[in-house]
This record gives sequence, C-alpha cells and structure tokens, in this order.
Amino acid sequence: MEEPVFCDTSLLRVAYLSGGSEGGSPVLLIHGWPDDATTFADVAPSLQAAGFRTFAPWLRGFGKTSFHSDKTMRSGEIAAMAQDALDFADAIGLERFAVVGHDWGARIAYLLASVFPQRITCCAALSLGWQPGPPPTPPLKQARAFWYQWFMATERGEEFVRQHGHSFARFQWDSWSPPGWFDDALFERVARSFENPDWPDVTLHSYRVRWGEADPDPNYAELARKQIGAEVISVPTLVLHGDDDRVVLPDSSQDKEAYFTAGYGVCSCRVSVIVRLGKLLARSERGWRGSWSASAGNRRRRLPRSGKQEPLFPQWVSGQALTHVRARPWHTRFMKH
Repeated sequence: MEEPVFCDTSLLRVAYLSGGSEGGSPVLLIHGWPDDATTFADVAPSLQAAGFRTFAPWLRGFGKTSFHSDKTMRSGEIAAMAQDALDFADAIGLERFAVVGHDWGARIAYLLASVFPQRITCCAALSLGWQPGPPPTPPLKQARAFWYQWFMATERGEEFVRQHGHSFARFQWDSWSPPGWFDDALFERVARSFENPDWPDVTLHSYRVRWGEADPDPNYAELARKQIGAEVISVPTLVLHGDDDRVVLPDSSQDKEAYFTAGYGVCSCRVSVIVRLGKLLARSERGWRGSWSASAGNRRRRLPRSGKQEPLFPQWVSGQALTHVRARPWHTRFMKH
C-alpha cells in the first residue's frame, strides 16, 4: 500500500494520499466509517489520468492521523470533521476544490457544499442523501438498518466497540453489502486504520452525538448551527446509491431535488442508483462505471449498455454535469455548464 504523507493543522497531524499533476484541479476524497483513505484506490487513478490532483486524508481517529494535544476532545461530530477538512485544505494550499465523500465523508461533503459553497466547485456524495435541518427519527425500516447506531448509544455497545472494534467493523463489512465483494486481506489492510487509539472515542461520539445521546464539542457550535440552518445546496451535486445498500436505504433520497439549486441540464440534483452494489460503494470500481440509474424523479429504470463505460467522476468533477436524456448510457448524458 502507498505510504501516506503528512501535513499539520492547528489540531491534527493529518496523514493523506495524493497524486496527479501538480497543476491539476484539486479533488478532496473523504472516506467513511469503518473505512479509510484507501477506499478511493480505484477512482483516484482515473481522476489523476484525467488531469486532476487528488487528496485523500485519513479522518481524525483513523490510521496515522493524530491529535497534537491529549486535551482536545475526540469529537466525532460532522462539524468537527468538516472543519478538519477545511483546515487540511488550507494547510495544503487549496482555495477551491471538488469534494467526493462516502458515508461520513458524504456528510462532510454536504456540510462543506451547503455552508461553504464559495470553496466547493462541485460535490459528489456516495451512499447518503441530504436534507436540511437536524436528522429526523427515521422510518422503522431505516431504523432497523441503523441498529448498530442505537447499539453504540448503550453502555454495553460502548464496551463492545472498545473491546472488539475489529470484529465490530468486520461485521458491518460482511452485512452492509452483497456477499463476496471483498477478501480477508483487503479488510485486514484497512482494519489497521482502526488501531488508532482515538478510533473508539471518535466512533462512539460520532454516532451518539448525531442522535442527541452525547454532548457536542462547544468549539464547533457555530458551525453546527450553520449546518443545521442550511436550507439548500447551491453547487452541482451528484448522489450515488447502491441499490443493495443495506444500511442507508436508497429510497431515503427520494423527493429531495428541491434542496439542490445549482442549475444544470433539466435537473437540479441527480440521484442515481447502481444495481447489485451495497454500502461500501467507493470500493467497487463498477460503482464509478455503472450503466443503471434512477431518473430525476427517482423512477428506477434500466438504461441500455453500450460497450465501454467511461469513468463517471472524472467528468463530474471537471464541471460537466448530468442532463436528463432518456434511454442513453451514462457517458452520453454529460454536458458542459
């Protein structure tokens, strides 16, 4: 595995992977939980080959990213990690950049796009939809899929995560997607990132504070207020779901188009569903080359295959956007702004 490089922010020593032309347009790739920066190992080379410069940091509590001070709260708030992302971008000299996020990374990407649109050229979010305000109590079917979040809100759940974090993470990988999508060697490589001593604290706090079961870090109160108060996302946004995601159900992105106001094509937001893929969409190369989608109204339909499928994200982050053209493969449905 490629060795990370490091930069320092006011709170963190951030480990990250980078590649591509020094003068290429920057793309920030943000991983989720339980995962790490290598989740973009398949898509980063495509972006780099298309002339982009990619930066994939390990989040606080993951891998070799570390806190400078023992006194810093090990917050897992999305607001805290979004500020980390901005601090990281500042540290490496990025003023405006595209952001691609998966899972936690998608939450971070949405915050950046909604609160700091002047910094974001476009946003791609995997395995998660967005809507304004605090997270509502989910419907029962979605609540059942979130069992692990409720589990971590209990004392016994905390004890289990602290004592058996490796097996807890492995269970999510085994159960969140169709079987056979990874092998033991891949998981074990990624699981080294969960050996960070701050991983249990950041993990537990992230899921507890999300549902009001832990106190937030007061240092991010203003940013959290802006996060909750954001009513729209005004940068071009692409949302991808695996249709067999067993955690964040694809239907959770239905009827959200009004929250995305960037004008492109005839849709203000594109929500696409890629069949036979599950939760950890970023780790499947097919996730970036799919030929199935949902229409702007989320009526699932099949689009005909047409030989070679061109990579999706190099076109998206270059400022090209989806337009709604019926019965054509993905790579014909892009247009310049």
